[in-house]
Amino acid sequence: MTVSSFWSGCGCVWVTPVARPSWLKAPRCFLSRCADRNTTLTIWLIAGVLLTTLPGCNVVGFFIQALFPQKINAKYRLADRPTLILVDDPADLLGNHTLVNEIANHAAFHLTENKVLTDQHVIDPRSLYDLAARLGSRYARTPIDQIGRELGADQVIHIYVALVKLIDQPGLLRPTATVHVKVIDTEQGKRLYPSAQHIEVNPTAMNHQPVNVALRPYTFQGDGRDKISSLSRKLAKRIGRDTARLFYDHLPRQPGDPLED
Repeated sequence: MTVSSFWSGCGCVWVTPVARPSWLKAPRCFLSRCADRNTTLTIWLIAGVLLTTLPGCNVVGFFIQALFPQKINAKYRLADRPTLILVDDPADLLGNHTLVNEIANHAAFHLTENKVLTDQHVIDPRSLYDLAARLGSRYARTPIDQIGRELGADQVIHIYVALVKLIDQPGLLRPTATVHVKVIDTEQGKRLYPSAQHIEVNPTAMNHQPVNVALRPYTFQGDGRDKISSLSRKLAKRIGRDTARLFYDHLPRQPGDPLED
């Protein structure tokens, strides 16, 4: 399909088909030609009905989005340099300390998979356990930038777990979570994202970027312990992925895509 003309009056782009390539112009039988005419007529009838029933340029916009999907832009462009992903869950809202690593590992996977960071620039989050053991009681009071420097990071992606909810009502699981994300420069000890300038020009902005995550609801019987454990892990993986998406362009869910777990 190519953009070939401008539909005046509503400012929308009208899409028309490209001319059929010569190698597709082989002679066809009479029945084949009739079938093509009927199919074409049906398509134009459907398009006509849509154009007359949907207001304005909605239908054209729908087809344009389906044919040329627009990506959601990154909120911040991370520099490819030594990076620590630090997940902070002081209230143990996740209910399982291994899920902290699950979030960090999945964020790292999507950042490297989408060419934001190279593998050698991702610091193993398990190194935090060694640092915590070395610092003892001082670890909880250690500033984020200092933790990063101790582990050789130039920047830290800090993910603070602010809210986790699994059970909506008896017999119904509706896993949701909110995390607060910021990026800290370890050399200067300042916040890179959200930047001070961004907060100054956006009165409603905060000193962190909230990321809200929700899985589709599930029903369960009995105590549901196994299901809760499984969904908690899925929720952690989704937190990691959606946090990483702050830092690269990505496609939104497209019409017809299956629902995510």
